[in-house]
Amino acid sequence: MNRAKILDALWKVHLRGICPTEFAERNVLVHEGEYRLIDLHDYVEHHCEWSFDFLRGTEAEQAALLQENDNASALDCDELFELANEVMEFWDHGGLLSMLICVLLLILLSRDCAHLRHGMPRY
Repeated sequence: MNRAKILDALWKVHLRGICPTEFAERNVLVHEGEYRLIDLHDYVEHHCEWSFDFLRGTEAEQAALLQENDNASALDCDELFELANEVMEFWDHGGLLSMLICVLLLILLSRDCAHLRHGMPRY
């Protein structure tokens, strides 16, 4: 599922003054690449100040928004932020870094064990 499209649809619901109290994958329908939210019966009235566009923001812009205090108002909806950040993991917090660390470890291990393959002493 495209998290940006789901979060964009949810943002549009928030802008209409509705904050679903329960939101799950079962609330999302996909047809020909279009995402629809259904069964949002349980909600509270909500005034959303969120202004970040999930569909247009680049990863660098998203990361910058999380880092900079000046842009905090763009993410000014605790409910939407928590859903995007923690539940749907929209922002990659270390996924790329973890992959790079694993690659580095593999390189170091392969160099460290090279002497075993060649029958040479390690210096």
